[in-house]
Amino acid sequence: MYPNSFLQVLFFICRIKIYRLFLLTTKADKLSSQLNLMSISDMVYKMIKSWRFYLIICLVFNSGLALAGDQSTYAVDSVEVNASGKSPSQARINAVASGQRNAFITLLGRLGMDENSANTLTDETIADMVSSQQIIDEKIAGNNYSATLNLTFSESFVKHYLGNKTNNAKEVPKTDTYLLIPIKAGKAQSLIWEQNNDWKLAWENIIKNNKVATIKLPSGDIDDISNFNVANINDGNFSGFESAINKYKADAVMLAYFEFDSIENKVDIILKTVRKFHSSQVKLDFVNVNQLSPEDLVGKVTTKTFEYIAGTSKVSSETNAANNPPVLVSINIDVLVSDLGDWLTVKNKLENSNIVSQLKINSISKDLVKINISYNKVNGDIINFFAKYNLFLEKKSEGKYTLSLAKKQPKL
Repeated sequence: MYPNSFLQVLFFICRIKIYRLFLLTTKADKLSSQLNLMSISDMVYKMIKSWRFYLIICLVFNSGLALAGDQSTYAVDSVEVNASGKSPSQARINAVASGQRNAFITLLGRLGMDENSANTLTDETIADMVSSQQIIDEKIAGNNYSATLNLTFSESFVKHYLGNKTNNAKEVPKTDTYLLIPIKAGKAQSLIWEQNNDWKLAWENIIKNNKVATIKLPSGDIDDISNFNVANINDGNFSGFESAINKYKADAVMLAYFEFDSIENKVDIILKTVRKFHSSQVKLDFVNVNQLSPEDLVGKVTTKTFEYIAGTSKVSSETNAANNPPVLVSINIDVLVSDLGDWLTVKNKLENSNIVSQLKINSISKDLVKINISYNKVNGDIINFFAKYNLFLEKKSEGKYTLSLAKKQPKL
């Protein structure tokens, strides 16, 4: 796609060419009448053809100029990305997906749409809307990847999506069916099918009691044990789970890891969703868990994790409908810091706030940390809640905030 300035110059040149050829054609007509030469007639014919040629070129570039003006609305340039992963290739996948999502949010704001509507889209859907993509300044350091993206979204695809969102607001979106595998991580080995996997038993009870149709557990037959072995789970490839997904008529596999951290007194839940063309991962933290017995701890964590999955996948559940399940809200925050100590203080406060379900670091510099958090909307206003932890949060635009350490406790 040519830039607008280039097309404007070509359009101007074409206009000059047409005017000059028009003058030459007029002069040729006069010479033809005076000299009556066949060569003059031939020359005039060729000039007319050239005149028409330049006219066509002019019209084409003039149309291209208008087209480029429309397409520029859907072009989002200089999107900086930074992500890590288990490997450099996975880090690149994570970074590009994050960049495409941030660019789409920018586009929504440009079109005057609700930027939070992007939270209802999967990474695959957003990627499908991208018609062209340029990646520059790629840098790989270990398992960390950074780059700058220049993206152009398909106008027809975006308008189709936004039109559906506007015209079909009451339409119930399609829900995915997950084949969930509870894995109890341990120092020596991870428990999957073992009888002492209380994480698996807790999931069996909660799914049985809540009558869900979109979260399934494998029955544990020979095929299941073969498909979900340690090697396949560590690889996390769709091909290793495809037969099980077809067997249970699911859309994806969700590997649910339960990890107890006795040093930091918390439980980490890692939900890794494996699809055919894309995988994603979410981490949930449960802090101050030493106040619960081991049995109560597993039960509480299972319930909260179930509520999280129900909230993000819109699981149909009679119990959830009656209890008004929590709604997760995702926002972007620019954390203003003066040194690394400030950031560590902020991070510690966020992780111990009991409201933040997920914290993702997009980039870190000496005075600014860009993060994305997901929090439970039922806990109330996010600004007032953060103020209780001596964190000053200021809203800049829809879904975008700045955060700094308050010098003193704000009055609420």
